[in-house]
Amino acid sequence: MIPLDAGALPHGPAMRLIVKIVTLGEDRITCCCRIPLKFPWAGSGALPAYMAVEGVAQAAGLLAAGPVPGESTLKGLAGESPQGYLVRIREAEFSSTDLDPQGTWTATAVMAGRSGKVVLCRGEAWQAGALLLRARFALYLESSGQSR
Repeated sequence: MIPLDAGALPHGPAMRLIVKIVTLGEDRITCCCRIPLKFPWAGSGALPAYMAVEGVAQAAGLLAAGPVPGESTLKGLAGESPQGYLVRIREAEFSSTDLDPQGTWTATAVMAGRSGKVVLCRGEAWQAGALLLRARFALYLESSGQSR
C-alpha cells in the first residue's frame, strides 16, 4: 500500500473517495475506495454502479499528475495537485450490481494516451468480485502535472 497525502487530490473530504493506493506503476494505478460518511448520498442505502465513476476518475487524476517515476509516495503533490475535470466517458459498461456504500471497492486506471492537458485512460471498478463499471475516460488537467 502506498500512502496518499491529503493534498494529492483537490477534492474535499465529502468527495474524496480514494482511501489508499494499492498498486502504482508508470501507466497504471489501482486504488481502494470508500464512500465518505459526509458523502451527499451516503445514507441512502445501496448506490447505483455508476457512482463508482468518480472513484475511477480520481484514480486517473492521480495517475496523470504523478509521481515522478521511481517515487514511492505521492507526497510531492501536496498543495500542487492540478485541478482536473472529467470531460468524456466512452464505451461505458455499467453493472446491474449496486455499489455498497458501507464497503470498499477498487478503482483501476490505465493510461491510454496524453496530449498536452488531455489525458486518456481506461478504467474499471470492482466490488466484492463484481464488476461495477468499465469505460474509457478523458480528463482535462489545468496544469500538466509532473513530467513523466
